[in-house]
Amino acid sequence: MAELNAKNERIKIAYTGSLEEYDGLAQSTIDGRLAALCRYEEATGNADFTSFSRELAISFKSVLLQTNLVSATRLSAMNQVRAFFQWLANEGYLKSVKQKRAIGLLRLSRKDTRAGQASPPKSFASIADFKKIIARMPHKTPIERRNRALIAFTALSAARDGAIISLRLKHVDFDTREIMQHPDEVDTKNSKLIVTWFFPVGEEIENAVSEYVAYLREELGFSDDNPLFPKTLQTQDESDRFVWEGLTKEHWANAGPVRKIFKDAFMAAGFTYRSPHRVRNTLMAHAFDLGLSGKELKAWSQNLGHEHLLTSMNCYAKLSHEEQRRTILGIGHKPEDKNRPVTIADLEALLGSSGLLSRN
Repeated sequence: MAELNAKNERIKIAYTGSLEEYDGLAQSTIDGRLAALCRYEEATGNADFTSFSRELAISFKSVLLQTNLVSATRLSAMNQVRAFFQWLANEGYLKSVKQKRAIGLLRLSRKDTRAGQASPPKSFASIADFKKIIARMPHKTPIERRNRALIAFTALSAARDGAIISLRLKHVDFDTREIMQHPDEVDTKNSKLIVTWFFPVGEEIENAVSEYVAYLREELGFSDDNPLFPKTLQTQDESDRFVWEGLTKEHWANAGPVRKIFKDAFMAAGFTYRSPHRVRNTLMAHAFDLGLSGKELKAWSQNLGHEHLLTSMNCYAKLSHEEQRRTILGIGHKPEDKNRPVTIADLEALLGSSGLLSRN
């Protein structure tokens, strides 16, 4: 591989600053953008970004299509490289009209784009699976209680793992069944205010959380400002070996432990590991099982922290082929209360105040 291009590195530093300051992107997103640029540099022999041309664009596309990357990754890399060169042109690094026109070549064919956009159904645990996993988890020690409650709380709230590790006891109100995720105190996605009420996933799941919270407050002396899911206390045994025993009153530094707890719990119960984020697929499937009305489905979507119902439907509600088959073949054979035609009220509840509907 060619040596690093110092000129390119300086430009990447400027680009990173722009993504942070003007676009407000998270570091993980920026890292993805920079990884795509590394692919471009590898394909073009670390050619100067400012020497961008039609030939370099074609060369990059050719190399990208020959890699063994999945279609979605190829599409993402191409889009990210195109966005970078558009930024480069806007910042005045690309001077000629030919260079700016060549940016249009940084695009996959319609066929490859469709392949990259295709998303197969994602496997996830059902609510029944969560109940079995929670029932099989030990809950005698403080660590075991926390781990069991963490699995249950994720199903109860659909909160993202980054938010879960920053929650404090005061953010969960069992009287109102409310979870307050305020961006000033909770690490929410895009610093969004998210107010969630407990999803109706069963008493077993809710009780696992409420019993744990009571344990923290009544036996461990935790207060409102202490973390809901604190990090593990590290001590030394008689042989001066490090051991993990008990809970601190500190937050985890990152969500890695949450994913490990999920993996350990799923595998110990005999289930294939599913990441905490997959609980959103679980809850959308549960919503379908409950046969929600349009208004209820909209509320369910907002409970997930989504402003638009389409986000919930497109990202987390794709049916498997078997579910699609059962649903299609079952149309016309439902009980009367679920077989009524969709009303204007249903559609308005789904679309909110978009103004797409009007009565004559």
